[in-house]
Amino acid sequence: MSASFEYVHAQDPEFTQFYGAPLYLNPALAGTGECNRISSNYRNQWMGIDQGINGGYQTYNLEYDGYFSELHGGVGAFMLNDASMLGVYTQTSFGATYAYRMRLSKGITIQMGLQGGWTQKKVDVSQLRFRDQYDLNGLSGRASVDAQLIEQVSEGNAGFADFAAGALVYGEFFYGGFAVKHLTKPTQSFLEDNTVDTAATLPRKLTLHGGFIIPLSTRYNAETFLAPEFLYTRQGPYQQLNMGVYWNNGMIFAGGWARFVLGQNVADALIPYAGFKYDMFKISYSYDITISSLSIANTLGSHELALEFTICGSQKNTVRFCPRFF
Repeated sequence: MSASFEYVHAQDPEFTQFYGAPLYLNPALAGTGECNRISSNYRNQWMGIDQGINGGYQTYNLEYDGYFSELHGGVGAFMLNDASMLGVYTQTSFGATYAYRMRLSKGITIQMGLQGGWTQKKVDVSQLRFRDQYDLNGLSGRASVDAQLIEQVSEGNAGFADFAAGALVYGEFFYGGFAVKHLTKPTQSFLEDNTVDTAATLPRKLTLHGGFIIPLSTRYNAETFLAPEFLYTRQGPYQQLNMGVYWNNGMIFAGGWARFVLGQNVADALIPYAGFKYDMFKISYSYDITISSLSIANTLGSHELALEFTICGSQKNTVRFCPRFF
């Protein structure tokens, strides 16, 4: 028995704690903290696949961003690594971001961001198995793997420049923005002659996000509030919507989201979320509880951890930001 396919469709890696990876979410978010910040993220998705904690899909993200008055905007740099299927497939991306800031009024600010970088994708063909490597043993039909491979398969590598743009508007009690990734729809084919492989172009990704702040304390400096928010993404035929709310008292925050797959009318996951912030350090954790039909595969959900370090120098942001950004 054999199977073949021409194309495989997939989405970019996604972080449940989307504001924990600001440059990955939207280039316009560069420099929106009160001070410079270092953000890092780790996501282990569906670790129940194959080998427990080493299985599934693991994504790492590291970012730096800050506001520089002499540049009239925020500047940032990022690096992302996504390893899938026990290292069979890996993606490494890195680049830089600039976001220009305009103050429309005392309480409303707009930022427009551009991002450029390089992405390298790799397939470890030594971990793949092909039809002519299997030998059926008698009537049992059980297959053993013969290490000899007739085909000569070269290592799969694809590298390309990638660009994104976004815009953001915010005040003390609201925030919203949009971003478009893969502006040039780069080719990600592993074939040497990729000029004819039009199906291997990376589709543009559209992101809309926003929310608002509901103060709960008469003393606003205490920063006790509720924050309903949403995230909508579309890439190729896939559409996804995250909706939720979280509570924050300046030190402890907790809440949750629900994720839906649009077009299929599927509720995909429920996601509890909690974290702690003290001085220059913030840590948060979320867990995606799969509630769609995928739950029968015992994927064990998805774990995600976000860390942030704030570095305040002599120059501190003078704009009053929405508390969601720090």
